[in-house]
Amino acid sequence: MRSTGITCRTCSAANSISSRSATTFSTSHGRGGTDGAPRTIPRKVATQEHPNVARLHAAFDAFRRGDMSTFRTFFNASLVWHVSSPRRFAGDRHGWPEFLDYLGLLSRETGGTMRMDPPFQLFANDAYGVALLRISRSRAGSSLSNQAVQVVRFENGLITEAWFLDENPVELDDFYSSAPST
Repeated sequence: MRSTGITCRTCSAANSISSRSATTFSTSHGRGGTDGAPRTIPRKVATQEHPNVARLHAAFDAFRRGDMSTFRTFFNASLVWHVSSPRRFAGDRHGWPEFLDYLGLLSRETGGTMRMDPPFQLFANDAYGVALLRISRSRAGSSLSNQAVQVVRFENGLITEAWFLDENPVELDDFYSSAPST
């Protein structure tokens, strides 16, 4: 249990929140209970997932399964995918065909070993979404697993623009520094 920072007006005891789905507030004064036990007031904390969080979950799931036809349904035809690292692949990809070519390039460079490991942390509102990711890949006898942030811009529920930010772009540059694999 962790402290909520809420203090009981009757006895000045600090309340606690449990990590269960229903938040529980407890006080030590036992009011309302005949056995002198602390009074527990169950309180549901309502959280509703934003539809764009569900879209991101579904898009990442389709990508992980290799279901590119489903994956494509989450993107606007005028998609712009911004790549800043590795520098060797840096630049903007415009539209689905260029984005698909970029994904193919990454697959070829890693011999198909690139994976986005669950669990994902996803956040979204009507305009933007953010995914905190762990990506692993192997290449030329080396392996790299690192964290990254994917930021996307939504229009009408579709991803229209995306930025990919790696936790260590220098390490990623070093990993991809040699000539393409054959």
